[in-house]
Amino acid sequence: MSNRIGEYVERFPIAELLGDLIRMDTQNPPGNEGEAVEYIKQFFEKRAANGQKVAMEVLDHGQGRASLIVKLPGEKKEGLAFVGHLDTVPAEEIDKWKYPPLEAVVEDGKMYGRGGSDMKGGDASMMIAAGYFLDNPVPLPRDLYFIFTADEETGSKGIRAVRQTGVFHKVSEVLVGEPTDNRIGIFEKGAIGIDFTASGKAAHAALPEEGINAIERLGEFIDRLKEACRTERKSRFGDRMSIAVTMTQGGCKNNIIPRQCHSHIDVRTVHPQEHVEIIEHIERLAEEMAQGCGVQIEYRLNQNRLPIQVEEDAKIIRGLQEVYGQMGLEHEFTHVPYYTDMEEIAIEHPLPFAILGPGARDIAHQTNEYILLENVAKVAEIYIRYAAKTTEM
Repeated sequence: MSNRIGEYVERFPIAELLGDLIRMDTQNPPGNEGEAVEYIKQFFEKRAANGQKVAMEVLDHGQGRASLIVKLPGEKKEGLAFVGHLDTVPAEEIDKWKYPPLEAVVEDGKMYGRGGSDMKGGDASMMIAAGYFLDNPVPLPRDLYFIFTADEETGSKGIRAVRQTGVFHKVSEVLVGEPTDNRIGIFEKGAIGIDFTASGKAAHAALPEEGINAIERLGEFIDRLKEACRTERKSRFGDRMSIAVTMTQGGCKNNIIPRQCHSHIDVRTVHPQEHVEIIEHIERLAEEMAQGCGVQIEYRLNQNRLPIQVEEDAKIIRGLQEVYGQMGLEHEFTHVPYYTDMEEIAIEHPLPFAILGPGARDIAHQTNEYILLENVAKVAEIYIRYAAKTTEM
């Protein structure tokens, strides 16, 4: 079987498949993942026409947006799910791109285009893996699910809709194809998004002492919050909690002390306890500043994703290590500093998982995003070999 897998992947028209995916404009907002879902459906329908068993469910989110669940039945029902998202972040500063971001140009083994690394390359690897089992009469040791989601980059409506179908009750492991440079991701940082509104008192800018400057006071509050949140906690990869101000808006005129200011902070966490502690710090500091200088600070959580991890001795991790060994590859564990659909799955289904994809983390979301085609092929082969293993280890 080993030679057959390698030969199949080597012959597969990867550049054609991935190029088609990249040329579909799924920049989010607005997403428009429905076109990509239809393309993937046709990919599977073509193979199902040869007598192979394929079950598909399209989840229509409205306004041209959709997610897709594909099932290949196997001998055992404790399935393996591959998960990838179809939306991308917008391409900005188009004039600075080497090639137009939706043209999928190949140069020196790299395919340039928005979403190549994050994560249409991973989607392509999933499709190639599924194609192998449909194009070859190979018995599957267990059910395989290939799940393509909408809206991962913004609101996660896709994976939430998938979760509501109950499919993860039928799954014992999850492989997420987000960019990890072909390494095995076993830890995902948490994320908290918080909107703040500071309300002070307007005054003439010539008499600042008569007012309460909301911009200055909110800046002071956030500085104090950062200091209060300093901790010695680290992940096994050396990560610490981080807090970054990503948006601020305040003031109405250049000669008026601003009465109100709005800011958003992005927090990345390495331990669930930090999610409790930051709220405690916010409420304590808000009360202190209200009493100390009269500013009123309100907050609203608009995102609260816990960090997740899998143990190195989990069956999926040991199985992937074996596959790397079979392929003569050195395996390396890594973490992902961003969040993935796995966190949304883990809310109700804390399943063993691995995050493993062909994209490059430091290229994702960047101008001139690209992916190495050889990495798409390599990860596809890893997926096939792992899916073909028996569930007994």
